[in-house]
Amino acid sequence: KNVYNINHEIKHIGESLNAIAHRNKNEIITSTENFEHELVEVDKLKLNQILYNLISNALKFTTEGRVTIHVKQKVISSTVLSLEYAIEDTGNGISEENLAVIFDRFSQFHTQGTDYQGTGLGLSIVKQLIDLLGGAIKVESTVGKGTIFTFSIPCKVVTTKDVSYKASDISKQLATMDL
Repeated sequence: KNVYNINHEIKHIGESLNAIAHRNKNEIITSTENFEHELVEVDKLKLNQILYNLISNALKFTTEGRVTIHVKQKVISSTVLSLEYAIEDTGNGISEENLAVIFDRFSQFHTQGTDYQGTGLGLSIVKQLIDLLGGAIKVESTVGKGTIFTFSIPCKVVTTKDVSYKASDISKQLATMDL
């Protein structure tokens, strides 16, 4: 698990996906609140993989629209919170029959107006990663209007004391190394 700066990571992910957004003439919007705790402890690699997959899918299946990344926190206790994400697009939407199998492995379906082809593993992997992190995911969609993927991940609250402790540990380790 790593220290995760929520605002920094969302900004970085949005910037790194701008090329995909521009290809389909889309806009990426981030909607974050003033977090009570901006630093959390979570598996950064897994969480970012989830976000990249959901956001890039939304951008690929949306044309001349927008993809909005909403992030909120729900404080559970003094040491635990839940990060609540919603990835909302103004794309073609997904039919009811396809929603029923959307997280299945190798599940692919044609979406009107798109010619994107993938392996059909992306959303299955997203679901597995969210499960591994102890979270939950759901999807809502209306054909012709768009889709919203919402998921939550429990995280440990990181205090500035925790961060300064880790920094001093790193300094001590560096001091003992022969560089």
